[in-house]
Amino acid sequence: MRLSMARSMNLAGYAGMDFAATEPAVQDIGGPAQPLLLARGLVLHQKDAIVDDDPLDDAALHQPRLIDDLSLHVAKGETVAVVGEAGSGKTLLTRLIARLQRPDAGELIFDGLGVDQFAGLPLKHYWRELQMVVADTPGTLNPRWPVLDSVAYGLRAQGLGDARARQRAAATLTRVGLVPQLHGPCRPHELSAAQRLRVGIARALVLEPRLLLLDDALAGLDNAMRGSLLNLLQQLRTERALALLLLTRDPRLATRLADRVLVMHRGVIVESAPPQALLATPRHPHTRALLAAAGLRPATVDDAWPPLAQPTSRGGCSYRGRCAQARQVCELRVPMLRASAADHQAACHFDPAMTVAQPAPR
Repeated sequence: MRLSMARSMNLAGYAGMDFAATEPAVQDIGGPAQPLLLARGLVLHQKDAIVDDDPLDDAALHQPRLIDDLSLHVAKGETVAVVGEAGSGKTLLTRLIARLQRPDAGELIFDGLGVDQFAGLPLKHYWRELQMVVADTPGTLNPRWPVLDSVAYGLRAQGLGDARARQRAAATLTRVGLVPQLHGPCRPHELSAAQRLRVGIARALVLEPRLLLLDDALAGLDNAMRGSLLNLLQQLRTERALALLLLTRDPRLATRLADRVLVMHRGVIVESAPPQALLATPRHPHTRALLAAAGLRPATVDDAWPPLAQPTSRGGCSYRGRCAQARQVCELRVPMLRASAADHQAACHFDPAMTVAQPAPR
């Protein structure tokens, strides 16, 4: 029974909060100019990697980095998409941002307050302001509970009475396109995949968060259902001034929904741009390959996907083993994100639009 209850919890229930559900956990502190979420220098090492035979060597300096000095920000009311192929580190990034896993370095700042820091924002408040919707929605719902109870669970965990919690849960189900009288008594296995995803969205929205984190949540849906849910997310964003952080493998989805797209490869952000700029002038070779694979730009010889190659040395560009333009400098220097325009950045040594000096080798 404990396992079933744990599976039914969202982040608010997991936090075990006991404050009033009708009061916001965090007021708007810095106004619209202050980012809602700021992640700085996040690092996550692969702890079980065999890195060196020298027992005197500092293994922590050479452990492979699953997330490598990654920084991003989400403005209030903004939709940011992180797009990358499978294995690029998107789910790990989701866990770090949701604070389900602690990074080895770096910090999270939510509306000017450090998350889980002294005199900062406690996790129980953070987990109310940020809610998650994941691809495996059935795996997060208690199979024995009616979906109405699953949606209402977070409110009850905060101390709201059962009647009021169920009333608000029913209203939220209606808002996401479900009928409480019809779908509320159903168990998760009695619903379609799209309906279960709507339940997951409702369970997150019922707590009125300011940031919604979607980890490949629309994967596996047909085009009609995906389009319907995209319209729903856009409406919710407008109505509630909701910020969205979308992590996906699909460049089409990212460029359709987001105000800004970040391209991720092996735990590193290699390009950041508005969707129109990314489609018109992709700067990084990995971005060009992703867009070509999705049919969003004509494919060239340089956009082909060569077999994965193991790096011959530590450091350097994370994409050098697959890049047709790779040279010796790509092994010696880590390319940094540099701006070719006010809102377009890329990390590539051989982009002629980049004019800022290269960093020192590391």
